[in-house]
Amino acid sequence: MILLLKVGTYPSCFTCPPGRIADAARLVLRAQARRKEKEISMKRPVIFCTLALLAFGMLTLLIACGQSQASVPQYTPQTRDFTMVTVPLLVKESAATFGFLQKDFAKGGVLADKEVYAFSPDHLTVYQGDTVNLTIVNPEDDDHNFTLSDFNVAVALPPQAVTKVSFVANKVGVFTFYCNIAMHVPFMNGQLTVLPDSDATS
Repeated sequence: MILLLKVGTYPSCFTCPPGRIADAARLVLRAQARRKEKEISMKRPVIFCTLALLAFGMLTLLIACGQSQASVPQYTPQTRDFTMVTVPLLVKESAATFGFLQKDFAKGGVLADKEVYAFSPDHLTVYQGDTVNLTIVNPEDDDHNFTLSDFNVAVALPPQAVTKVSFVANKVGVFTFYCNIAMHVPFMNGQLTVLPDSDATS
């Protein structure tokens, strides 16, 4: 039997017994197996290192996220106390001092059947969840009321009296409060601004 082997780049042809052919084949197979095993063993450290780096990166990310969430302070709702006064700005009694108001208050005038009052202060700011305590002073002899529909608040403000009202600002936004007496609409109003509780900790 003739066996053709490739030695280097030069083929050589020689006669070999069958047993030796089998031995040679086994040697070739063993050499190939060792080579594959060596290649696999060389790849194992690389794979292990890659997996270790991925695991370390994920662990670091989880720790960072946990610390970030833990470090965000939570807002504790507060009790906010405000004192408000009803103020006459342009009323019929003023016509004796300011002559031009006589025409304004007359029938067909720009203030016919109206009087101009205000709340002072007319703008309040709180955070969501805060309890708002209002003390409203009406020093005049005219009736008023305080209406804040978005929070179901509506209280009478009797003349020359102090009225108190409380509510929880449980929603975010800008809300209008007003006196709904026809003679005082639309002048007597103001705004309540409720900021998100997250703004208090940012």
